[in-house]
Amino acid sequence: MHQESIMETERFIQTTEATTYRENIVASCLSRKWRMCLNLAPYQPHEDFRKSFDYVLFDPMGIKQSVKIEQQDSFKIFDEDKDSFVIELATYQAKGKQLGKLHYCSADLFCFVCTNIQKIYLFKFNELKQYIIALNELNTLTFYDSSMSSDEWKQKHDSSPVKLCYFDIKQTCIDLKDSLKVYTFQELGILSPLTKQFN
Repeated sequence: MHQESIMETERFIQTTEATTYRENIVASCLSRKWRMCLNLAPYQPHEDFRKSFDYVLFDPMGIKQSVKIEQQDSFKIFDEDKDSFVIELATYQAKGKQLGKLHYCSADLFCFVCTNIQKIYLFKFNELKQYIIALNELNTLTFYDSSMSSDEWKQKHDSSPVKLCYFDIKQTCIDLKDSLKVYTFQELGILSPLTKQFN
């Protein structure tokens, strides 16, 4: 294996480990906040990954309804009045174009973790998805497609090229206020830094 490939593999492993760490922290804090139990491995026995959501919060007494959550970490949000949420529409893999999170996610809640402003936004996913579809029909979404510069994307992001859509944070929170919960890191007791990548 070439040295460059080895370095890329090691960097991918470090990034994946950091993602798992962030999920563990946020999920544990939400479970404590809502007084529910946490399942970080909600997949079938013959699988070793989660296909359409990241983790489940459940009530062992059966009083509260279980909640499936998809978590996405956002490191480019610095101002909720000016910046945008982003969600994956497609990925470009060796076997071809694959539908992204907006299409395959089956979570009850979609969780944007915005480290730089230390806030977490939890949207009811079905409502968020329909909202994005409506924005697209109104031609008010912004798109980014990295398929034309796939090699550059892979070097920067340790992942397959993607197609993304962007939508305004402030307006989305106003329009979906009845389908949204917002917590600060302090409210959830998140004290450890949610690092993007381990060194």
